[in-house]
Formats: sequence, structure tokens, C-alpha cells
Amino acid sequence: MTTKVNERALVLEMLLTVNEEGQYSHLVLRDVLDKYQYLGKQERAFLTRLMEGTLERQLTLDYVIDQFSKTRVKKMKPLIRNLMRMSVYQIMYMDSVPDSAVCNEAVKLARKRGFSGLSGFVNGVLRSVARGWREVRFPNLSVTYSMPEWIVDIWTENYGEEKTRQILEGLTAENRLTIRTNLSAVTPEELVNKLKAEGVTVHAVPELPYAFEISGLDYLAGLKSFKEGLFYVQDVSSMLVAETAAPKKNDYVIDVCAAPGGKATALGAALQGKGVLVANDISASRVKALLKNIEVMGIPNSFLLNEVPAKIAEQFPAYFDKILVDAPCSGEGMFRKNPEAARVWSEEKPPECAKMQREIVKQAISMLKPGGMMIYSTCTFSPEENEQIIAWVLREFPEMQLIPMKGYEGFSEGRPDLADGNPELKKCVRIWPHHMDGEGHFVALMQKSRTPEMDDVSPEKSSAYILEADEEPSDHDDVKKKKKKAKKGRKDQKERNEAAGCTRQERAVLESFFADVKAEVDWKRIEVRKGFAYYLPEGVEGKKNLVFVRNGLYLGEIRKDRFEPSQAFAMVLQKKEFASSIDFPAKDERVIRYLKGETVDVSDLECGKEKGWQLVCVDGYPLGWGKLVNGTLKNKYLSGWRMKVNG
Repeated sequence: MTTKVNERALVLEMLLTVNEEGQYSHLVLRDVLDKYQYLGKQERAFLTRLMEGTLERQLTLDYVIDQFSKTRVKKMKPLIRNLMRMSVYQIMYMDSVPDSAVCNEAVKLARKRGFSGLSGFVNGVLRSVARGWREVRFPNLSVTYSMPEWIVDIWTENYGEEKTRQILEGLTAENRLTIRTNLSAVTPEELVNKLKAEGVTVHAVPELPYAFEISGLDYLAGLKSFKEGLFYVQDVSSMLVAETAAPKKNDYVIDVCAAPGGKATALGAALQGKGVLVANDISASRVKALLKNIEVMGIPNSFLLNEVPAKIAEQFPAYFDKILVDAPCSGEGMFRKNPEAARVWSEEKPPECAKMQREIVKQAISMLKPGGMMIYSTCTFSPEENEQIIAWVLREFPEMQLIPMKGYEGFSEGRPDLADGNPELKKCVRIWPHHMDGEGHFVALMQKSRTPEMDDVSPEKSSAYILEADEEPSDHDDVKKKKKKAKKGRKDQKERNEAAGCTRQERAVLESFFADVKAEVDWKRIEVRKGFAYYLPEGVEGKKNLVFVRNGLYLGEIRKDRFEPSQAFAMVLQKKEFASSIDFPAKDERVIRYLKGETVDVSDLECGKEKGWQLVCVDGYPLGWGKLVNGTLKNKYLSGWRMKVNG
């Protein structure tokens, strides 16, 4: 039996956590939605809108409150301050909520939280706001659109007042939820049918045939299609950045700043299991999310690094066909999605980011093959990080040329006047939030020309190699950055079968399990280190010495004389590629039980074997592993991915 939840009380607590403790709003909201999964669709929608809306409009709300309160917002006690903000947001922006209900609930919350003495103040100010807020006139664009004044001033100087107003309109528009089909697992048509069967409303996105806007869902993480890795939540403008890269089968591709993995997984899907995807991020904490997304989306031909670009460049000269530099930036284009980012933004950030961006780009160019393509992108409007970076590249690296990009409605050409005036900069693209109804982006596509000197360097001649870590990451996302060079080989190195990258005993254990795997296996690409088995991408097998997070597809762990397959391995397989599977209908209540980690009775379902390992699927799409014993499926779903049990 679940406990009745006061949604307003939850929102108040979240606002205190964000505004007074400095926590990230999206993480705070996610944790609450995870904890209270039993809330209905309307309740979840209400607290989400109230939480996000209050933060997005906070500057405006504070101005309005100050017009009706003798005590300024900044002087109020933290709880009262945040209670007033969320209450005024309901009055001004949520027409379905009666003003009287807002006032009454705010008074109740103030009393419940120990502020009975201020309940009269709360009631009086809120009722005054309800009567008079429509008469309030905002003094400037900053207050009107709840954007810090110094940011508005900079944008006005760069783009003019009318353009700035349009940008602000785009940033304050209601966010839409857009997704990208995982083309390596499902067709767009199949995904649409799956989503509709789960009660989700689906609308096509004109720009891309594999992108959709979804609504009407109860809880994103509760969708079976989401758990199956059939789609990735991503803004359309971000999708178009990866689309511009357009990798082909057998390409060698690197995403230099890949976390959390939206663009990297799109690149990986385009490779269709051929070639190599290197996904790197310098942040040890952010790379955890990158790892999970790579594994959920079933990208088999990838390895993950947690390195500075300079160290990667040392090992991979002139190696890659395509390089994506989605550079760390001041993030102005993300203010729509992350309103607190605007409040911590400073004028010093763009030049600081630009210095870092130039270094990353320099290293990326050295890793690019002659004739290869580099995509430079940011999610900011700052000229220092956009046109001025590309102008610098054209001056300092004459082998780099700007290439025109495919045009989409909503694309605007680059601004030479914001850099050195080079007309070539018009080939860059600005994606404004008010033009594409999403995040703001800057994109430049560049190609490295061929010279006789460059033709002497090839991936085959490159000194690229991967460093063996002294500890293996578990299958539970316990990723740690490894900086120590590997010691000389293991005790069993002499016994190692050079063709297989594993000992005879390890190979025998693997062969026993792989007898049930119907997909083609190249044993030269399998490597076992300290009991952890990996399937290396083509072209990197046998290489050593670069710190990694995942050295290829993590297959599983050898424990004495048995093999435990990984969650990542399950996500890259198709139902037909494993000898025995349990396939649940999507509406079967046992699916939820499995996702929660419970043991389930499957005696009524057909499978290929009466006991042993089963590939657990839903309507033919893999979810994970289970072990069948006497009609009972022992749950092997990765613990870190399980749905939280409702309290």
C-alpha cells in the first residue's frame, strides 16, 4: 500500500535542495520521480512542471513578489522564499489551479514546516499577487524573460535587441520531449508501434525520419522500449550535429568529449557494428553515464577512454576518418533545459572555455586522417567559442577547410562579423532555439586536405595502442580513472594463446558458452584480462598502453570453470543469435518484476533449453540475462539498471 504524497511539499523540498544547497535540478527531479514511481501521470506532470517552471521563471517571480511584499525576496527565510516562488508560479502560469487553492495550500505548508507565525504573511502577499499581478509592468528583457541582466546586455550588443528578444522567447518556450531511434536495434516504424502499444503519443519530427516527439507517457524510465535501448532522449538540434558527421561502415571515429553519450551513440549506430567508435571524456564521473548509454544502446564496436585529448593524440596520429569535437563550452544554448546554468554564468567563462577549446581542436586535427572530416560543435552562442575558434583554425592550420553542410529549416549561417570577417565562416551553422524549438547549437564541418607528407601516415603506421589497466571495471558501472602504467604481463602470459588473447583454459570456458551463440565470433578479437572477457573492435586487437574504461565490448566474467555473461553483451544480441530465450509479451506483468530484479515463474513459456542461460526478451527485443532452473527464471538483470522498488 502506497502513502499519499503532497506534490507541493515535494516541489518545495526540491527547490530548497537546488536553490539553497546548489544541487542540479534535473538530478534532484530524477531522484524524486524514481522514488515515487507509483505517482499517477497527472501528479508526475504537475510536480515536474511546477519544479521546472519555478526555476525557469525565478527572476520574474522574485520581481513580482517584491511588488507586493514589504519584505524583499532576498531577505525572506529560505523556506518561505521558495514557497512564495512556487506559489506565485502557479498563480501566474498554471491556469488550471485556482488561486484560492494555491493560497490555502501555501498556508498549510508554512504551518506544517514550523512557520505558523508567517502564515498570515504568506496568505496576505499571495492574495495580493493573485489580485494584482496582471497590472505589473516589467522594466526590461531581463525581468520579462527571467534571464540575468548581464547576459541580456551581451546578447543585445552582439545580436541586437530584436534578435535577443527572439532568442529569449525560444529559451523560455515549453520544452518538448524528442527521441532518436536506435537504428542498430529497431526501425523507426517498429519503434512507433512499440511506443503506441505502451500508450505513448508519437509525432514525427520533420527534420529527421528517425526522430520523434513523444508525449502522454506516465514515466519515461518505466517504458519497456526505453529499458530495451530502442531509443535515446535527445534534442533535435543535438541529433543534427551527429547527422552532420555522417560516418560510414568501417570508418574509424572518435567523439573526443563524448559524455553523456547522445552523439556518440548516434555515431555508433551509423557504423552498424563495423569500424571503430572511440568515445572519450575527461571527466571520471561523467564517463559513468557515457558507459551506461553505450551499453544500453548496444554499440559493440566501441571502446571508452577517460583521457585528456593530448595523450590520445600521442597514440593516434592521423588515425581517424571522422572526429567529433562537441567541445565543453559556456552552455548558453542550454539555458532552456538548465535554467540554473544561467544564474551561475559569468563573463569570464567564454574566454576560459575558448582557451580549452583551442587545445582540444589542435589535438583533434593531429588525429585526423588526410581527407578526414572534423565536426566542431558547441551548445553556446558566444562568438569567442564559435566563429572565432573556427577563424583561428583557418589561420593556424591551412590544411583545414570549411565544408558546406546540408541545410535544414532553422539553420542560420555563421557570422563572419563576430570574428575576423573571413567570408568562409558563413559555411558554419548556428541553430537558434527560436528557429528549431530546442537547444541552441553552433556547428562547423571541416576537412583535412591531403599533402604528400600526410599520405605517408596511416592508421597501420600509427603508434596507436591501448593501455591495460591494473584493475578491471565491474559490470556495475564502478568506473575509475586509471593512470598507472600496466606492469609486465600476468603469470599465465606464457600460456596465452596469441590468436585468442586468452589461456587455453579461458578459451575452453568461453567456447562452452559460445556454443549457444549463433552470431559469428572472431576469436582473434577476444581478450581476457584477470577473468574479464572483451571483444575488441576491428583493427585494435592486440594493441596496448592507453588508459581505458572499456576496451571493447564487455562480454562477461570467467569465474573458475564457468562464464557469467554481461548486461552489455545481452544488449548487442538479437533474439535469434542465442540458442535459448525467454520472450515476454510487453503487457506481461512479469516484465516489471524482472526489471525490479525479482525471480519469476516462466514454466508456461517456451524456450530453447530446459535449464541454463536464457536471453530475456520483450516482444523479441533483449533486456538482459536470466538462468532457468525447473521453470523458474533466476534474475541476472544488472542491479544498477533495476527499477527501484516502490515504498
